[in-house]
Amino acid sequence: MQTGMEPHEVDHINHIRTDNRWENLRDVGPRAQQLNMSLFTKNKIGTPGIRIRNNRFCAYIMVFKKQIILGTFDTLEEARAARKEAEIKYGFHENHGQPANIKGS
Repeated sequence: MQTGMEPHEVDHINHIRTDNRWENLRDVGPRAQQLNMSLFTKNKIGTPGIRIRNNRFCAYIMVFKKQIILGTFDTLEEARAARKEAEIKYGFHENHGQPANIKGS
């Protein structure tokens, strides 16, 4: 309504779905929407793209529907660093993987 054009998809940058301030909304396509997804509620580690296998942390990232294995690490911190580096490399939004907040702020 602000621009007079129909948006592709509306992305709430800060993941707060009730925060409809103009500066928090952006018109994006499906790909950009995926690059700013909230952390899934079933995620037990607190970081997307990390799973535990044989008492080690396996980091991965999905890019264009393909899973890229980033490595297996002894510590969660190492796995998180590898995942964050991959998010930057592949152009993920800085808020990607943050917990969803459906309440207003």
